[in-house]
Amino acid sequence: MCKRNLSTGGRTMNNSPKYYLVEASALPEVFLKVAEAKRLLATGQAATVNEATKITGISRSAFYKYKDAVRPFQDMLHGRIVTMQLLLRDEPGALSGVLNVLAGTGINVMITEWDMSALPTVNMGANVTDWAEYREQLNPYKDGLPEDVSAQWNARMKSFMDLFLKHSDVVTRVTAWGVSDEDSWKNGWPIPGRTDYCLLFDRNHEPKPFLNEYMNK
Repeated sequence: MCKRNLSTGGRTMNNSPKYYLVEASALPEVFLKVAEAKRLLATGQAATVNEATKITGISRSAFYKYKDAVRPFQDMLHGRIVTMQLLLRDEPGALSGVLNVLAGTGINVMITEWDMSALPTVNMGANVTDWAEYREQLNPYKDGLPEDVSAQWNARMKSFMDLFLKHSDVVTRVTAWGVSDEDSWKNGWPIPGRTDYCLLFDRNHEPKPFLNEYMNK
């Protein structure tokens, strides 16, 4: 893949780069050698730019001129996003199965924006005849999470964490979608004032029980 800027009389018409997909055999040899030099550096087969350019037979100036403009097409396939919603309701083996499939492809997995609501699943298609009652159903724990629901939430989150650790050869990073419950985007959605409990630290910024288990090991 190559990029270029359209220009007239040395004046850039568009500051955004324009990209073309070009079959490798149609490219000038210098572009192929720059791509190969980048591969050598990325894989550690060459320790320095000087070494990579000597191996590929190009000048350092050519490498620096084209290194950001030439990229193998497969590089553009990196970083695919798979979105899934983690629910309090348990479906044993579902996520483990997904991770096993992904592991079989040889890719690395990064878990981002990890959270899990402790509230009932929102059914926006419900036939709402009593709005006040519907609001109560959506926001049942505005004064605090009951112990039994808290225990269920912590057990579920622990099962996810255990799974991430089990697949640590594939799962290279786990990032939560915020720090404490008060930070969550799920508060106030889909109705104002809705109070959720979906992150790893409570509203006092204390770690949740399941997290404490790992921290105290």
